Amino acid sequence: MAFFTDTSICIGCKACEVACKEWNRNPVEGYAVSGNSYDNTGSLGANTWRHVAFVEQNNERIERAREEGRQLISLGMPTVASPTAPPDTDDFRWLMSSDVCKHCTNAGCLDVCPTGA
Repeated sequence: MAFFTDTSICIGCKACEVACKEWNRNPVEGYAVSGNSYDNTGSLGANTWRHVAFVEQNNERIERAREEGRQLISLGMPTVASPTAPPDTDDFRWLMSSDVCKHCTNAGCLDVCPTGA
């Protein structure tokens, strides 16, 4: 059995994380801002079996990647650019990276996704 998450349509709502906790009766850890943007779950763990990492790439990070010769791929996600920026130079962009436990046969996280990712 395998899970496939289409990260090009994931909106990062984290409904799958909530459903996983409810489905598996995992304790609520409480709300704590990790300082890592919208990624408040942090990572997979004993009480977090489903994690959607919210990865921001600002202009500085994008430029550093280009200077290092790394090729930027299209994330299929919305980007924000200034009106005068060249079409391939975004001010920032984001990526939702799904990390799952793969334990469930009938996973609750699959049923709640609003985009079907």
